Amino acid sequence: MFTSTDMGTTWTPIGILGAQRWTSTFYSTDFLSENHFVNVGAYGMINETTPTDAVIVHGNWLRPGTLYEIWAESSDGNVIAVGAASSSTSFNQAMYSTDGGETWALSTILDSADLDFNDISMVTNQIGYTAGEDYRVMKTTDGGASWFRVTDPVTSTSDAECLYFVDENVGYVFGVLDDGYKTTDGGTTWSVLTTGATATFYGCYFTDAN
Repeated sequence: MFTSTDMGTTWTPIGILGAQRWTSTFYSTDFLSENHFVNVGAYGMINETTPTDAVIVHGNWLRPGTLYEIWAESSDGNVIAVGAASSSTSFNQAMYSTDGGETWALSTILDSADLDFNDISMVTNQIGYTAGEDYRVMKTTDGGASWFRVTDPVTSTSDAECLYFVDENVGYVFGVLDDGYKTTDGGTTWSVLTTGATATFYGCYFTDAN
């Protein structure tokens, strides 16, 4: 991991404190404040900065599956991480922290299935959505402690790779399929957006509902 204080002209490695049990990939980072971030990756790896900008390793992870995406709320220390289930019989695709990433608990996955969660979009510190394998879309109303299924945008065995919700009602989902999907009622119904693209979308962002 590296940090820059001059808009990316130069980069400095960030040191690691403690034993990192695995050497692998970090997929996502989010900040709680300017010098406090949490990042997640393969094998359930979770690292967190200290005030001295060194990174402390959280070795007591809850699950071995890959974590693809993280969301952190600076105002109260809520952190949510989502990713792949650790096995075909495990429903542990999401975990959450209420103390800035110091301690973690597994989320309750309602409508259980071992489908990957590839992205997360929170509209408040309690309400948000995740999307992933088979274009499954899930919603939380309790800060990531539990997730329940809303209507899938499309029936597919392909993956949704990204989603973005402007508010609790208006949201977008994109992925392996050529089209995008939009909801204006919080995932109850979806309309098709023709993108004209033939490649996979891995990220998406909207400045407003349109």
